[in-house]
Amino acid sequence: MMETYFCNFCRHIFEANLDQQTMHVVDGVQPMGWRWQGWRWQPIYHSPNDITLTLWVVGLALVICPAGIVALGAYLFPPLEGTHQGNWPVVWALATGLVHTMMVGWLIAEHYQFPLYVLLKIRLRRLVEGLPG
Repeated sequence: MMETYFCNFCRHIFEANLDQQTMHVVDGVQPMGWRWQGWRWQPIYHSPNDITLTLWVVGLALVICPAGIVALGAYLFPPLEGTHQGNWPVVWALATGLVHTMMVGWLIAEHYQFPLYVLLKIRLRRLVEGLPG
């Protein structure tokens, strides 16, 4: 017998198989499911082709390459002496690295679905929905 449940917190629809003691996310893109072990929920899906290593390698490349290109450009073409833009290339390279680190951090948080990240995302969505207009 299959039953479905709706979570008011995360707004996902879950399908429960009470005979097998499993829960599956029905409306998600990624296959997510858990089996009750008597004391905790155990994830069902363990992909042999886990994208964790790929995610980290691409993330590192997205942080290092753009900031490295900006820093290399600043090194090869320094500002002219006597101008007021002496530190601008360093600031630009650091800002590039910081912004790309934030983007990769967001991708990692979306992939791993950290509880604090999910909580903040849901609270922000509720705040935005509660605004007039």
